[in-house]
Amino acid sequence: MREAMVGLCLLVAGLPVLGAEKRQAVDLNVRGVLLLLGVGDKQRTSWEGTARVTAGEIRRVAPWRFRPDDVVDGCGWKTSSHVLQRPPRGNVRMSPTGVVLTVAAPGQATLVVETAQGKFQVALDALAPGRAVSALDGRVRIEEVASAWRVTEGPTENDFPACAVGPNGDVWAVLVQHTPRGPVGLQSYRQRPKDFKDLEPQGGGDQIAVLRFDGRRWSDPVAVTEPGLDVWRPGIAVDSGGRLCVVWTEKRDNNWDLYSKSIEPSQLSRAAAIPAKRLTADPGPDIGPVTAADREGRLWVAWQAWREGQADIWLMQLGGRTQKPLRVSDSPANEWSPAIAADGRGRVHIAYDTYARGNYDVYLRTWSDGQLSPPVAVAASSRFEASPSVACDEAGRVWVAYEQRGDQWGKDTGPLAAVHGSPLYLNGASVHVRVVEGGRLFQPASDPLAALPEALRALNSYPRIAFDRQGRLWLLFRHRHEAIWGGNPAHMMVGGVWLQYATSYDGSRWTEPVFLEASDNLLDVRPALALERSGRLLAVYPSDGRLRHEVLGNEEQRSVFFTSAGVSVPGQVRNDLFAAALPQLGSPDPPELAPVAAATPAPDGPLPFQWRGASQP
Repeated sequence: MREAMVGLCLLVAGLPVLGAEKRQAVDLNVRGVLLLLGVGDKQRTSWEGTARVTAGEIRRVAPWRFRPDDVVDGCGWKTSSHVLQRPPRGNVRMSPTGVVLTVAAPGQATLVVETAQGKFQVALDALAPGRAVSALDGRVRIEEVASAWRVTEGPTENDFPACAVGPNGDVWAVLVQHTPRGPVGLQSYRQRPKDFKDLEPQGGGDQIAVLRFDGRRWSDPVAVTEPGLDVWRPGIAVDSGGRLCVVWTEKRDNNWDLYSKSIEPSQLSRAAAIPAKRLTADPGPDIGPVTAADREGRLWVAWQAWREGQADIWLMQLGGRTQKPLRVSDSPANEWSPAIAADGRGRVHIAYDTYARGNYDVYLRTWSDGQLSPPVAVAASSRFEASPSVACDEAGRVWVAYEQRGDQWGKDTGPLAAVHGSPLYLNGASVHVRVVEGGRLFQPASDPLAALPEALRALNSYPRIAFDRQGRLWLLFRHRHEAIWGGNPAHMMVGGVWLQYATSYDGSRWTEPVFLEASDNLLDVRPALALERSGRLLAVYPSDGRLRHEVLGNEEQRSVFFTSAGVSVPGQVRNDLFAAALPQLGSPDPPELAPVAAATPAPDGPLPFQWRGASQP
């Protein structure tokens, strides 16, 4: 890794230090500008260049799809468009390279860029979040993006963030810090081993930690637990007095249960020494807690609980005397992916997906005055509908986003079945939003897909929604930028490249999607959303840098990757948390909503398959 300070630019080649500003003041008003260089190139072409603004400053230049020989130096860079090739053979394809600029400048300033292929300039006022303009006969695309800064760095893998806001406006984030505990790489054996002792995990493990953003700076992570644990997906909430409640899933004695700690911010430095409270003790796994604080400052947790081999969603109030849990779902099938939100009327809403009718459907239940309402079918067609996210507006409406895939999703068995299901990725994936008000079902007047350019309309997943202080609903989603297998052998890692985008509903239409810088990672990334002090929505998410800086690997590594194990090159990726403030777009108009006809559920149970002539349920 290489750093260079020129003027006020702090830049890196490789995985960027998007945040030596971590301990410095964070400027939420900077602009992110993506320069995509070499669009339409037919051969490898140099795009070495520099950038400046006529007023203000460029504070950072970060790489976009750099190769090992590409570097950032001050406010300049040396990089080229490069070849992509479908493994193991195929037609040569080209990929643009690029940089992401972090610009602190007035709107009337002009961005001036000089490259080996020519000079161009663009007025910053001509840019808008999510809207691209072109230069140099279309060979350059300029787009305003949400600038990000690094929240964590160090030797651990940092993942699974969740956020909550305290009564004083501080944003608290909880995360898992992981230290590897097994072999660095699992390559294929070339000869029969004597034993497999080298595969036994040694040392390492997980630790829960929290960070605080006070509107100006992010703190360093502070340990909530001791290291070396086996934990998963924590949640965090803050009560009316400012006390933190951290909830997580931990494996002890071969059983996954929920644990929590209640922490005064003034005692945070000794949080790891505070005894954890065990919330569940059933022999079945209790996993995936999600938390919320209601208008009275009471804290709630919902989670997935497995009882006698079957999963349901449960709800529990936290506090000095933890209340008896309530069973939210009661079908004989499995329920998954709980999401929770509290509204201004004292109600708590829980969304989840269920396999009760042989496909995945999204339902919503509401807790009010000690009772759970009947479940509302938010999306219950024959399609795959799952992974909900829930938010409440000031009028008490409940908004639910979810992911949709094709009929018979996950039931493709290739040549084994006479009835074919929906193969992975074949029919794509899309994100949708519905609204529940007074037990009735509505949807926005326009579909989120309508605002997306053609290139972004397929393969969108894991929606997340929240309102900013102006009442604007934001919808975040993962988009698959490209596959690794069959797309780009340079990456030399497992999984595709998925990026985070955000769009908002202005009352009648969805705004152009905005790319969140440094959001490249696997599919399963679930950004945590929270309102920071000024009222902007803050997104906190992990990134492993798989698109920003590619590792080619040597011939032996490529042979192993594409012919056997398919494992990543050791050291290629490392998860860290990043944060981005979503744009300020003003107050939206009152939402236009259209009623939704009663959902038509799929036939009871899964469709019968024909396995080699024998009927199986």
